[in-house]
Formats: sequence, structure tokens, C-alpha cells
Amino acid sequence: MRVRVLRKEMSAPLSTNDGAIIYEGNGGEYTDTDVLAGTRYYYAIFSLNSALYPSTFIVVSAVPNEFTEAEIVAKVAEEAMMVTQAVAPPAVSFTYRFTLPLQVGSTGEEVRQLQKFLNLLGFAVSVSGAGSGGNETTYFGLATKDAVARFQARHLTAVPVGDRGLVGPATRAKLNELVPTVSMQQPSALTTLTTVSYAFTRDLTVGSRGEDVLQLQKFLNAQGFVLASSGPGSPGSETDFFGPITQSAVVRLQEAFAAEILVPVALTKGTGYFGPSTRAKVHGLMAREASSEDIASLQYQIWVAQEQVNALLKQLEALQ
Repeated sequence: MRVRVLRKEMSAPLSTNDGAIIYEGNGGEYTDTDVLAGTRYYYAIFSLNSALYPSTFIVVSAVPNEFTEAEIVAKVAEEAMMVTQAVAPPAVSFTYRFTLPLQVGSTGEEVRQLQKFLNLLGFAVSVSGAGSGGNETTYFGLATKDAVARFQARHLTAVPVGDRGLVGPATRAKLNELVPTVSMQQPSALTTLTTVSYAFTRDLTVGSRGEDVLQLQKFLNAQGFVLASSGPGSPGSETDFFGPITQSAVVRLQEAFAAEILVPVALTKGTGYFGPSTRAKVHGLMAREASSEDIASLQYQIWVAQEQVNALLKQLEALQ
């Protein structure tokens, strides 16, 4: 089994990208040394399946020097026991096979199944209303195209810029490949992509340095435009320097959303220059993900409350 450990301040991580990834691997233990005494940190430990999708997770918090090592071990064990005793959300069976070419204007059951699958994978068509989880439609509109483009940016980087957002043979094949490998659960915090929230105010290019470069790298990694698989620029190891690998990731972002970033300025290929049109799209994606995070947090809190009520009902039944 592979695990991913995330750390966050102020609130608990709710998804596999919501926070700093401080460890991923098959080890049995990990010591976090990059902490400050007196600061509360929240940790989420996710178990990942063979396709690197999360199945279960536990959340704990700690303040360095607040407890002894023995007390911390006991607290983590207690939290883990509470999670294993809880009932997991019911599984969602998804067995549909995609066979048709789809684009803006397409209609039919295959469109509804596509929206459902994208929502389950975390590439939300919408955070509320038509197209959102449980409210999928039979119409392929711009929101569906945008979700398909984000799916392609993560899983099919070789799809030509002009085909982004279209469901052709390569995209259908990848969708069908993922159907049997993903252990689906009802839309929840686990299926919500979370990204950083930051206001970019200046153009960035190769050679730029600063906090905004660091935040841009975090955003790109969280959205699937990963700078590097390890070392500087990789998830959890972002830097404040805009180099060639940052430029390459920006190019992939621009080409994934070519209609909104490149076409308005008469370009057909990404430049890697983080200018006004690219900033506008990034800010739009951030606003969308922030709404998704709020909904996911509420869903998670509702689920926890339901499980607590169920546990109390069982205790009452045992006393009767």
C-alpha cells in the first residue's frame, strides 16, 4: 500500500492536493522536522490504490512540544481507531463504456455519463446546479468542454491544442481505461481538486523570482501541470524561481485552455509567458476551486455528523 502525507496550517487537508505533500511512499513511519514550536499543524494521511487514487484517510493535528512522543503516538492510534470504526460512504458503481465522439452541442446519455465520470474523478463540470454531482445533464456545453480539457491536461498531454475539450478516440480510450481501475465513492472531499488561492498582479517569465512564482508553481502542480516528478519544482518542493520547467508547465496550461488564453490574442501555441490572459484564466480556476472546496468541506462535515448520530443510535439500541 502507498501512502501520501499532507500538512497544512489553519485547517485540515481534505483532498490529496490540499496542503504541502511532505511524504509519499511505502514506509511505515515519517518524521516531520520542518515545523515551528507552538504552531498547530494538521496532517492528513491518505492510502492510495494501484492507480494512485485515494481510498481512505485519517486527519490528526499536533503542536510541536505540546505533547510527549508517547502521548502523540496514543493520539494518532486513537484517531485511526475512530476512522476504522466509522462506516465509509457507499460505493458508486460505474461501468459505462464510452463509444461516441463528443463536442460542444452534443446531446444524449453518453454526455450525462461523461459528466458523471468527470465529476467522480474530480474534474468537476460545475460546483452547483446543472452539471454538478448528482445534477448531470445530457447537454455538452462549455462547462463540460472545460472539464474535459482539465482531464486531458492531466492524463493526455499529447492531445493537440485544437482538440482540447473534444472527446475523440484517445480521450475515449483513456476514460474507458480508468473506469475499471478507480474505486469510486460518492462525490465528497476526496473527489474535489483543491488549489492554492492567490492574487497574481504582475507578468512572469523566465528569470522572474518571488512569492508569486512559488504560488504559481503550487497552482500548476495542483492542477496537473506538474513541473517535475521530484526535486525543485515538484509537488511540495516548489521554488520562487521561474525557470524552463515553469515555462513548460505554463505552456501546457495555456494550450489546455487555448480558447480562453491564446485565441483572444491571436496565438495558436503556448508561449510560457504568464501575462494578462493567462492570469485571468488562473484566477477564474482558483475561484471555481475555492467554491468546490467550500462545498467539499460542508459535505465532509455533514458525513461526519451523520456517522456520529448513527453511532449514538447504536449505543441507545444497545442500552434498550
